[in-house]
Amino acid sequence: MKYTLLTMIMGSEIRITKPTFIHLLMARGMGFVPKGEEATLAEVQEFFASKGRPLVIGDMSFEDFVVFAKETGYDAVQAMNFHLEIPGEEARRILEKHGMTLDCLLIIADFASAATDAAFTRLWESVRKDMDKAVAAGSRSVLIMPTALKPAPGISREEAFDNLVRGLRTCVGYAKEKGIAIVTEPLQSIATPYCSIGDMKRVLEAVPELGFLLDTGNLLPSLDNPVIAYRKLKDRIVGLHLKDFAFVEEGRAELCSDGRKIAMVPYGTGIVDFPTLFADLQRDGFSGYIAFEGAGRTHDGKVNAKEFLAYFREVEAKAAR
Repeated sequence: MKYTLLTMIMGSEIRITKPTFIHLLMARGMGFVPKGEEATLAEVQEFFASKGRPLVIGDMSFEDFVVFAKETGYDAVQAMNFHLEIPGEEARRILEKHGMTLDCLLIIADFASAATDAAFTRLWESVRKDMDKAVAAGSRSVLIMPTALKPAPGISREEAFDNLVRGLRTCVGYAKEKGIAIVTEPLQSIATPYCSIGDMKRVLEAVPELGFLLDTGNLLPSLDNPVIAYRKLKDRIVGLHLKDFAFVEEGRAELCSDGRKIAMVPYGTGIVDFPTLFADLQRDGFSGYIAFEGAGRTHDGKVNAKEFLAYFREVEAKAAR
C-alpha cells in the first residue's frame, strides 16, 4: 500500500499566519464575531484564550513537514489549503528537492450554501486560486468538500444538493483544463445530503468525472458500513482517509441517523473493520494513496503519524497472510 501524510495529523504543529477554516468554524460556534472583514490569527487566539482554550500555533514549515513525512516512511503528502500558505511553485521546489509529491490539496468550500450567483462566484474565485496553487505545486489531484456541516439557514437539502453539484461540476471542468483530477469524500453530518452511500452514489452519478475518496468514518453517522461502501463504489474510489469511530453516551460526538452518537477513537478500538477492508484492497490490487485522519494516542502529531503508519502496515501484513 501507499501511504500519504496529511497536514491535519500534525494539527497545531504546523506554522500558519492566518486562522484556518476550522478555527473560524469553532470560534463562531462559540460566539466569536470578527472585528473587521477578515479575522486575524491574533484576534482568534485572543478569543480562544478568553474561553480558556488557548490556540497553540506550531513552527513546522511546509519543508519541515515534507522532510518528516519522507524520513518517517510516507510515500507522499496531502495538505489542507489553509496549511499551504507558500506559493505553489515554492512548494513544488521543496517537494522535488526531497523526492516527494503532493498527492492532493484539500479544499473546504461550502458550495451547498452558495444560493445566489454572486455568492457562488465569490466562492468559486477563491477555490480557483487554490486549484491554481495545487497545479503549480505539482499536485496530482484536488479534493473538494462542497458543504459545511449543515446548509445555511433557509436552504433545503435538495437546494443544497443542487448547489454543491454546480460547484463540483465547475471544479471538474476547470481541472480538466489544468490536467488534474477532482475528488471528493463524504461528510460526517446527517444534516447534509453528503453522508451516506446513497448520497455519494447520487453525487457521483451527477458528476461522472468526479473521483471518490472513501473516508471510513464519515459514512458512519448514516450507519453505513465503510467496507460495504468500498465494495459498492470501488470503481470510483481513488484513495482512502482512515478513521475509527465508536458509539458513545456523552461528550463531543456526531449524531447518527438512529439518534445514537458516535465519536472518533484510536484505530482498532472502534467499529471499523480494517482487516476486512485491507483484505479487499489487496484482493483488488488497490493502487491509490491512503491517508490517516484518526484520533491519536497522544497530542504529539509526530508520534501519532509514526504510530498510525506502523499500525496499518501491521494490518496490511496480516491481511496478506
